[in-house]
Amino acid sequence: MKTILLILLGVVIALGALFIYNKSEAKTDEQAIYYYYPTANVYYNATAKEYIIEDGDTWITNKNVAADVENKLGKRVLIEEPSTPVWNDNEHHRFVYAASLYMTPGDFAQKYREDSLKSLPPKKPKKVVPEEEEKEKKGIEKFFDDIFGGEEKKKEKEKKKSEKI
Repeated sequence: MKTILLILLGVVIALGALFIYNKSEAKTDEQAIYYYYPTANVYYNATAKEYIIEDGDTWITNKNVAADVENKLGKRVLIEEPSTPVWNDNEHHRFVYAASLYMTPGDFAQKYREDSLKSLPPKKPKKVVPEEEEKEKKGIEKFFDDIFGGEEKKKEKEKKKSEKI
């Protein structure tokens, strides 16, 4: 009886290992790294080292691309979560990743700076303090100022009076 149980246990372990091995084989296709070239509308499977090119209504895979297609590949974009097959989302990729053709890292830095400055609280305007006018002196102050003020002060007073008019 013990031997039968040991045999059954061995079979279960062997089947489990086979099941896990098959799962890991299936995951390699899901873990493939895909790049998309928006200018040429071409995919590149970096894991299999194959280009995926649209040929009319179908998509074909090739190890190499034609020279004219290679010349217009341009910038590539990593596809974060590719569907299976990757070209099923081609319309979405063409729409989303076309922006990467026109933007540079400097554009992102400039936009970040602008947004950061906009997020700051507005500066309070500085209070403009009007220039204090000289108060007209009265009484004894005026008397002493007239006597000891000198000609320059009298000229300044006359000038200010003429500017007010």
